[in-house]
Amino acid sequence: EINSGVSILPQTAILQELGSGTIKAIAFSNEKFVRPTGIILRKGKILGQAGRYFIELLRKKPQSMKSD
Repeated sequence: EINSGVSILPQTAILQELGSGTIKAIAFSNEKFVRPTGIILRKGKILGQAGRYFIELLRKKPQSMKSD
């Protein structure tokens, strides 16, 4: 935090910093950002329930997130 730099981050990742005022969010106007996501699994490993649910969420159609 030396008053320099720019980054594109999801709002949910910076809520604490926004609340304390250590960073400032600047909204983009109607821009859609897409991030590719990959899944890597160890061969022969069995996923637990939480892992299977997480992969199911990743595979579903992404939902739009609106900021307040």
